[in-house]
Amino acid sequence: MEKQFFTIDGNTARQLVSEDELPVYGNVLPVPEAAEPQPEIREPERERRTGRAVRRNRRNIAYLTRPFIAYLGVMVVVLFLAVAALITVSGQITGAEKKLASLSAELNAVKADNSAARVYMEKAVDVNEVYRIAVGEYGMVYPNKEQVVYYRQSESSYVVQNEEIPTD
Repeated sequence: MEKQFFTIDGNTARQLVSEDELPVYGNVLPVPEAAEPQPEIREPERERRTGRAVRRNRRNIAYLTRPFIAYLGVMVVVLFLAVAALITVSGQITGAEKKLASLSAELNAVKADNSAARVYMEKAVDVNEVYRIAVGEYGMVYPNKEQVVYYRQSESSYVVQNEEIPTD
């Protein structure tokens, strides 16, 4: 078998027809003869790493027993129910807040109406006119100090007269 030659120029390899064509520049390499297939060499370190990983996975799988998986399933259901309850309560709170806001607005409107009615009533009654009519037409006068009787306030908010007021 005749030797074949290749020239390598950069990243290109070209086959040369004969030794005469060998260039002065570049690298020339003879094609190696067919070699016997070599047995695969295993790296013990890789085997050790794979073995460690397999052992670790087997240990992790050993924890996944049926009772543990059932426990995890129950915990997922409990978590789901807790989240559902939280969402429900959150919705109820939001509804209550909206109702509170509408009732607050209604209360403010009623307070404004009451204030306007109070102002209207105060303006409708002229105190000076009431005094003039009471004194002029009905002959009313302010009481003297001797005519005023003071009572001690009882627990109830009103007084019931059971007898005549003493005149001392």
